[in-house]
Order: sequence, then C-alpha cells, then structure tokens
Amino acid sequence: MVRARPSEPIIPTSVLVWDPAEVHRWAELTDMRGWWIAGCLSATEAGSRAAVYQTREDQGIVGFFDFGCGAFEHEDLGYAAYGRPVPLPRPVPRQGLLADPALHEVFQQIQGRRRLPAAAQGSLASLVSLPPFEALDDPLPDEGEDWVWVPARHGVGWGLEAAMQRAIADHRPSWHGRLGFSARPRMEEHPPGSNDRMDLWAPGSIGECKLAAGLRALDQLDRYLRLCHRGGKRWRGHLIVADVYTAQLAEAVFERSDVQLWVCSRTKAGYPQLVEVTRANPRPLSN
Repeated sequence: MVRARPSEPIIPTSVLVWDPAEVHRWAELTDMRGWWIAGCLSATEAGSRAAVYQTREDQGIVGFFDFGCGAFEHEDLGYAAYGRPVPLPRPVPRQGLLADPALHEVFQQIQGRRRLPAAAQGSLASLVSLPPFEALDDPLPDEGEDWVWVPARHGVGWGLEAAMQRAIADHRPSWHGRLGFSARPRMEEHPPGSNDRMDLWAPGSIGECKLAAGLRALDQLDRYLRLCHRGGKRWRGHLIVADVYTAQLAEAVFERSDVQLWVCSRTKAGYPQLVEVTRANPRPLSN
C-alpha cells in the first residue's frame, strides 16, 4: 500500500473532542492500513485536517485526523468523513493551550466539535511540529456502505444527542411505555415565548437529552417547565443521559416529584433502552 503525502504540512481548521477510550484505539489500530471514520463539521472537505482534543482526563491535543473526503450525513455522528488518524508523539496539554490567548478562547470550555479561528490555527501550528498529511491510495468506501459507529467505551451507544433524541421519538415503548408521554413527542419544539428548543415535547411532558449532564441541565429543563406551565396544569420533566451524570444532579432530582433522571443505552438492534436513576438504583448499568 502506498501513502500519498502532500509536500507541506496541513494546518488544522477544526477541533474534534474525543473520549480517552476513543483515543486509546490509536494504539490498537494505527497499524491497520485502512480508512477510518470520524464525526466532523458539515463543511469538512477532503484534504482538511482536524485537531483531536482528549477530554475528561489528561486533556489536550493528542493528534490529528486527516480527512480523505468531504462530510456526509451519518445516523450516529450527524456528519462524518473517512480519513486517517495522526497521533502526536508528545501531546499538547490543556495548560499549554490555555496559556495562549487565541487558543484559550477555544479550549476554555470546549465541547463537541467546532471550527478553529485563523488566529487559533496559527497559534496551534506554532506549538506543534505538524506531521505530514496522512492519506491512502486505497479507494474510498462505496457511498452505499452504511458504517455503524461502535463506541470504544462500554455502554456508550450514542455519538450525538440528536441520534438518541430521534431514536426515542421513533420508539413507542420508550416515549410512552417508559417516559409516559401522552403522544409521540415532537422534536425541537419552542417553548411559549422563547427561541429555545426542547428536545422532546408532548402535552404535559418535556424531555431533555444529554450525552453528559450536571446541574446546568436541570436548570435548562426547569426553564422549559416554567415556560410551558399554563393554567395550573402539572408538567413532568425528563433528563435523559447517554453516559455521564454528576452525583449533584442525581441528588437534586431525587428531591423532586416532577422530574425524573434516565440513562439511555442502545440495544444491539439499535433501539433505546431507558433505565431510571433512583435512590435505590443510583448507578444503573448500561447494556
């Protein structure tokens, strides 16, 4: 297999935030000379590069992902593209990123994926010896192939909140049998008098989907409940979490009679599976 490399290094124009378990795959799979797939921005183009930021622990830039094609819609990842990972021999720690004013603005509270402003691109290029672009001469996968994202960390079944949101709205045993919605929930509904968007809404019930949630998620749900409350009707709120929630959030929900906290895993068939978080079951196991 021959790798094609451009003569000059490519400066990253976007950032992808990856879990440590996903980054760890590099050590296991970088010797596998095939195309990888990664979530990306909708405007991603072939030949572009993203910086990969490791979150949760030992945060920092740990490498790059070099895209061999433009973005396409993906059921689990929103938008994705094929490419190759490029690990850095020495990651750039979070402290080093925050020390630069242009990078501080990007990485102080980064989540998900985002563009890198021009000033931040230049600062990052000055911190890192940019490796050559990683590419393959192998043909890209056929457009008809349906690649499924398999999370590296056990129990994480959703790449995007929107994927979990859509799966629940399409699965009556979840929205009716578990959450108790009176009708199939509408997605991205505006509360009265607000430009906010509720993830799941049906008369009397609101659901907010998060990959990870803390007290700010409860504040957000409470704002929706206040806006929807009319004529003394009792509304119920549901916080639906794919992966992580804080102990502080769980304790706050346990004190409420109008809010429930759920962990939503994903079955092998692709359906949502909801388990309520309660005092008796504060850390439900995902399947």
